[in-house]
Amino acid sequence: MRYLIIIFTVISLYGCTYFEVRDAMEQANKGNYVLSIQNLSNILKNDNSDRRTLDAFELIYPDAEKRFYDEIDANKGYNLALYTKSMINLMKIQDIYFNLPEASKKQMSLISPPLTERNELKKEIALSFFKLGNAVTQDNYINKLKAYGYYNQAKTYNLLNDKQINDTFSKIQNKVKGKFLVNIKNDTFNSYLSTQIKSLIEDDIAKYPLFSIGTVTDHNVNIDITISNFNYLRPNTEVKKGKDSYTDTEEYTIMKKIEETKTVDGRQITISKWVPETKYKDVEIYYTFEKYTKKTSLSYDIYYVIKESNGTLITQGNKKIVAKDEVHWTKYYPYNMYSVIDSFKFPQSENEKYTLSEKQLVDRSIEVTNKELKNIIKSIYANTEPKL
Repeated sequence: MRYLIIIFTVISLYGCTYFEVRDAMEQANKGNYVLSIQNLSNILKNDNSDRRTLDAFELIYPDAEKRFYDEIDANKGYNLALYTKSMINLMKIQDIYFNLPEASKKQMSLISPPLTERNELKKEIALSFFKLGNAVTQDNYINKLKAYGYYNQAKTYNLLNDKQINDTFSKIQNKVKGKFLVNIKNDTFNSYLSTQIKSLIEDDIAKYPLFSIGTVTDHNVNIDITISNFNYLRPNTEVKKGKDSYTDTEEYTIMKKIEETKTVDGRQITISKWVPETKYKDVEIYYTFEKYTKKTSLSYDIYYVIKESNGTLITQGNKKIVAKDEVHWTKYYPYNMYSVIDSFKFPQSENEKYTLSEKQLVDRSIEVTNKELKNIIKSIYANTEPKL
């Protein structure tokens, strides 16, 4: 409660943007200028005139610009990747500034970079990505994807519509179109298993713009999957027996003798009588229990090889796929079969529970297998993302 009072006091004194601006300042101190400026921009989009945010923006933006200009100068001619990354970061913060509400920009004393300078920056970024693409030896499919990633960025920043960049991009675009042929060898005699795995992985492949499903006569990438060592363990129940107790309050009645004095014919006489009186006492109720645990599982091994149609290996690996299920229930019994126990107070036994069927376990295992294969396809396509 004390901490809530402190928080509400700070908010009332400094405003609800206090913590957001503080976080942005901390990000800038760590060198995360793009994130810092983006966070400040988000505040200003909701409140164009928040003074604390405007002051922070005016303080951080010039430092960020200087930092990225210095990095550009330091890496030019020495490290093409870092040189390109610095230019992109500079472009990002400039874009953030240009997209600020006009009301916010008018309240800050910042000099906007000329449009001609920004266009030159984009031209230089496009050329740098083009050079990075040229530096990739396109001797296998993965390297072609990497080259494509650089050329694609070059085309994105190609404001002047440079013919060399456009032509190179068109050529590489045709080279990186992956036509996948999925082959599954199934040693489990479960055709449903292999059919579903193949269908799902083909659906995932087709979601990527550069990938599609090929045919036996028209493909350039093979995915060979072997399923083996299928093992299904039928439901097995284990029972743990024991005893336990709980404390209950028991009500009982006793007869109590009381005496009353009455006046009869002018004389006082004492009358004795017995009346019932309710008493309570704590009693320990003992009972026995049987705790049931039922388990079942299904497993198999998958081995995958992804290679180009000419035999060049892309990736390979293996994984044990396991799908399992487990349920629990408990039954209670009187500790003494002749004892009388209030059924409303005695623990209620649970009904027997059932695990997933073999078919349901197969479906669960297919989900696990598909997740594994989906991540592999994703990692292959990730090569189209430039590494700077």
